[in-house]
This record gives sequence, C-alpha cells and structure tokens, in this order.
Amino acid sequence: YLFMGNFYDDAHTDTTILGLYNPSYCRSIYFIDDVCLSKTIDGCDIANEALALKRSNVKIYPNPIKDFLTIESPIKLICTVFDNVGKETDFGLRHAMEQKIKGGYSITLNMETAPAGVYYLETRGNNNISKFKIIKL
Repeated sequence: YLFMGNFYDDAHTDTTILGLYNPSYCRSIYFIDDVCLSKTIDGCDIANEALALKRSNVKIYPNPIKDFLTIESPIKLICTVFDNVGKETDFGLRHAMEQKIKGGYSITLNMETAPAGVYYLETRGNNNISKFKIIKL
C-alpha cells in the first residue's frame, strides 16, 4: 500500500505558490518528488543522495532566497542551476562569484533576475555530486 498526503499541520508544511491562483477552478496542486519504493535503503538513490550530501560538507544559505545564494565548501565547486522542469539555467555560470575563505571556498550566485519558483542546484567537485532544492521568492 502507498499513501500520500499532507500529514502535517499548516505550520509544518512546505509550500510554494507558483503562478496565478484562481479559487474557482484550483483547490490544490501537489508536486511530489523524491519518491522511492524499496525493501532496503540501498535500493533508493534518493536516500543514497541524502547520505552523500551529509558527507559532502557543502552548505547553502539562505533558502528560500530573494537575491543571492551562498554556497560554502572546503573544495572548489562547479555549480549548475536547473529550473523546475530540469532545464539548465545560466545562474550557475555567468552569475557566480567565487572567493577563497578560511577553510575552503565561498560561491555567491546572483539570482536577482530569476523568476520566483523552485530551482535545483547541482554542485560538482572531486568526483562528488551534491543536489539541493532551492526556492526563489
């Protein structure tokens, strides 16, 4: 059996309003991602990615963002930002500023001109790939 739904109160539910809302025809929309059915945790790439993120020591903040996203890492990274349908944007390359900081590197992504919505950040360095969901307000 598989049950999906909102099992939390409104204060603990992560929501994003995308586009226009018209109550006459739209009551709710669910975006479901990162779903895996497996008998063991080894069968889920999602769980394995979450474990890899803990080991990667990559920090991103703030999230959600208004204008600038900061990424900190002990190693140099290549950052790619994808929109909510998986299309690569130019925010990871043309809009990035990298600087050396104590303990590693800091990258600032300028997302001032990005439309509000959900984006996905992929970082690559030393044969490690980390993925983050970011929300632009």
